[in-house]
Order: sequence, then C-alpha cells, then structure tokens
Amino acid sequence: MKEPIVIVYTNDKNLWLLNGFQYLFRKYWSESIQVRVFGYAPPKNGTLAKNFTFFSIDRRNYPVTEWSNGVLRSLEKMEAAGEEFMIFMLEDYWLNAPVNQDIIHELCMFMHEQSRDILRIDLTADRCQHRNFIAEKVDLFSCQLIRTRANSPYQMSFQAGIWNIRLMQEVLQQYEDPWTSEIQGSKRLAIAGERYQVWGTTSHPVRYQPVYRTKRVSIDISKLPKEDQDMIMRRGWI
Repeated sequence: MKEPIVIVYTNDKNLWLLNGFQYLFRKYWSESIQVRVFGYAPPKNGTLAKNFTFFSIDRRNYPVTEWSNGVLRSLEKMEAAGEEFMIFMLEDYWLNAPVNQDIIHELCMFMHEQSRDILRIDLTADRCQHRNFIAEKVDLFSCQLIRTRANSPYQMSFQAGIWNIRLMQEVLQQYEDPWTSEIQGSKRLAIAGERYQVWGTTSHPVRYQPVYRTKRVSIDISKLPKEDQDMIMRRGWI
C-alpha cells in the first residue's frame, strides 16, 4: 500500500507561517516524510526544509473567495500524477505533540481497503465532538474508529485528515472560501446521504494549534510547549 502524501496549503500572504510549521512538523512528525506545499509564489530559496517541496497552483495568488478553486487545481495535478489519497494540512496547523504514526498507518490501510465510500478520516478529535451523530464503530488494532452520520455538524471539515482525492473533487465547489466550503459542503454531504462516509478516531493521532486566524488577524501560540514558544520567538517566526 502506498502511503498518502502530506499536502500543506498556503498562499502568498501566509508563506511566513511555513517557518514554524516545518520546524514543528520535523520535530513531532518526521524529518524524512516528503511534504508537498501548494501555494502560488514560491518561498525564498533556502527557506524550505529538505523534506519539503513547493508546487505552484497558478502564477496569480487566488483571493480567499477562490480558495476552493486553488484546491481543486491541486487535486487535478495530484490525480494526474497517480495519487489516490492525501493528508490535508494548512500552514498554520503547528504541531504541539508527537504524532502517532502507527495509528495513521493503520487508518491509511483502512481507508485503502474501503476507499470507494470514504471521503475522509479525521485525524483530530473533531468527530468525537458529535457523539449524538455516530452511525458506526470499528475497533482496529491500535484505535477505535467512529463514523458520523451524513447530517453531522461539520461533516465537511478542513481539520487535518486523510482525504480521497477523487471524492474530494466531487464534493468541492468552485468560488468558496474555506469557511463557506465547510458549511455549504456539510449541507451537500447531508443531502448526499451515505454516498460519502466520514470517519474519525477517538485516539487523536495529530495534535496541533491553529496559530493564525485570518478572519480575526490574530496569532496565538499559547498551546505550544514552552520550549517551542521560546524557539519561535527567538527565531522571529511570528
């Protein structure tokens, strides 16, 4: 089984967030797993770590109202390259604890075996927050999986997760910002019923803090370990 690629989405205004992202990714996840960064203008030479590679979606930076357009273009490129699945991240998802790679591998195997119907498997605690909407439970070797019903809140969520690239292209629509895409996408999934399955795990294998909230233009690293906060401040990454 081919492991899913790790994809990080950014834009010209947020390239500065890659400094902290890649430092914490390499500390808490891996220094060898290959990470593809999708954006527009490439970062300055020498700013990306060895296991990070930049891919340009387009020459112009899409506005936030065309966020989904950019994602769809990247998905087309990945599918053309023969990729089936990806691990979705945003550049402000700064890890704050070691990632459980064994659980992620097991989830990837489950998704590979059941790929026809599974849209995504959440890697955070997001699905656990909607226990009244649980439709099914499956016990794996190292974790328990839960499937939420189609009408579950935020069934379409862009928290870190493993996505089926082909199915993601089916449910995304152009000219949506990420917040609209989550809200309207969840409505589309509710209408689609059992066509697209969304699973999560009670084990929370990927833990991070979204450090930059664009709508509020605010930065918060308070949930990072103190030593990481000190390093980030010392390096001038925020």
